[in-house]
Amino acid sequence: MAETWIWTCPRSGFTGGNLDAGEKLGFYGENFGDPVTVNTYQQSTHFSDDGVTSDLCTGVHCNNVQYLTNTTCSLNGGASVPLTNLTQSDATLKITLSGLGEVSTLNTKFYSYNGTTRSTPPDGLVCQAAEIGDSSWTQTSGSGTALALADQAAATSHSWYVAVSVMPTSSGVKSAFAFAIETEYI
Repeated sequence: MAETWIWTCPRSGFTGGNLDAGEKLGFYGENFGDPVTVNTYQQSTHFSDDGVTSDLCTGVHCNNVQYLTNTTCSLNGGASVPLTNLTQSDATLKITLSGLGEVSTLNTKFYSYNGTTRSTPPDGLVCQAAEIGDSSWTQTSGSGTALALADQAAATSHSWYVAVSVMPTSSGVKSAFAFAIETEYI
């Protein structure tokens, strides 16, 4: 059986589809293409093409879950809410594993890295992540400081719902970063 990973946005009515090979999850100022101010978290989140020239969200956009404090966020520009108030459909990403038959998952982790070496954090960025249901954010900086995701019982498909927020700590385009998920299955 072939292992299949699908990354998408779980927002109701989302029009961006799945993140396919070469496509990007981008973090911006108020609109697609707008820079994020240094030492502030993004105001919008979008799926884009590989060249980061086209916004693939043509109607309903990807959820923007903006870090406010270690236990709060702003969902799509709204007022401050506790992370625990977020539902699965509020997540930035829904990451699904299938194609393995019936398996259980364990030791699953999600993290940011420099796009090349998984143990190396992205340069000039602070990346926060939380699994839906968590009460606080986790700063992810390479595989050594990953967000631990819940183990899942035996099933033919497994989905994790993750909120992600990014802040630049220096000026300039930040294209040398990526997110990864790792899991063990039995």
